[in-house]
Amino acid sequence: NNTYKKYTEERFSFTVDDGIIFFEIHVPYVDDQLVDDAVRIRKKLTDGKTLPIVSDFSKVISGTRDARSKLACKDSMIGTSAAAVIFRNKSQKLMYSFFKLLYNPSVQSRVFLSKEKAIQWISKFKHDAYEINK
Repeated sequence: NNTYKKYTEERFSFTVDDGIIFFEIHVPYVDDQLVDDAVRIRKKLTDGKTLPIVSDFSKVISGTRDARSKLACKDSMIGTSAAAVIFRNKSQKLMYSFFKLLYNPSVQSRVFLSKEKAIQWISKFKHDAYEINK
């Protein structure tokens, strides 16, 4: 699948390229409105397909409790088959591990400190793309 799509705004951007969704947050603070907007736009960009996602949270410093729970809920993960999450340091990685224990995301996920390693891992889920039942 060589479909290429891009969406960019001040708070975040998406690129859908070769069967993988790339999501990057450009702001240091995540609230529930950002999460709602990002989920809505991601679903629109993927045209009803379920794809693996690489989410770059390396610029994020904090977020609301509502934003964290929305990110982990099953509804916000509809349209993703797996998630590779990128952070910039080990303390962020440790916080995500704790978050994952609390919220138990509905898709397989793993955290990385480099985009290259995240892409290497997420690529094995590319074949899992399928149509969402409408």
